[in-house]
Amino acid sequence: MLPAAVTIGVLVRNLCVAREPLYGLAEWAARHDGGLLGLAAGESVLLGRRSCRPGA
Repeated sequence: MLPAAVTIGVLVRNLCVAREPLYGLAEWAARHDGGLLGLAAGESVLLGRRSCRPGA
């Protein structure tokens, strides 16, 4: 599970750069350098997981 601060940081970057819908966030992040998004290698797949959604 990603820390909330990392997830929020990726969301803010997405809003500033591309405004991808939330369901496409993992794919959007995978197309970019994870280090620039505050993610370690392979963490972009965690953005699409149900475990980072409210109520999961």
